[in-house]
Amino acid sequence: MSKKERALPFEVDRGFTAMPNAVSDYYTMHPLFTGAAERLYLFLLRKYNAKEGYAYPSYKKIREHTKINSDSTVSRSIQALEHLGLIRVEKVRLDNGNISNRYYFEKPIEDYEEFMRKFGDELPKKYRERPLEFDAIIEWF
Repeated sequence: MSKKERALPFEVDRGFTAMPNAVSDYYTMHPLFTGAAERLYLFLLRKYNAKEGYAYPSYKKIREHTKINSDSTVSRSIQALEHLGLIRVEKVRLDNGNISNRYYFEKPIEDYEEFMRKFGDELPKKYRERPLEFDAIIEWF
């Protein structure tokens, strides 16, 4: 594989987790998309099981791997990702009687205008204006 075809500019032995560019471009503007929510999102992506179609780590595994120290922060981060439409959570009763979460991924909004229509009112004022590069393109035309 040539360097041009690689996902990363260097070799790694332990793999990598890809996050859609739209998430880092748009969703990071939202106040609910905290550092903990981002770490959780990346961890859930990493634990996605293609055969099953979802991720299913326990809160304990989430805390261990993301370094999020409390169940309440994990819970708030899950709620944030659900609110933002990045995941859907299904509660399932296991054979042993315990309840487990299944985390299904939803496609992020990839269009800036659509993202603003959906979440613009929830964003801090500094993000509610068009990005500078957008205005520069309009001026160029």
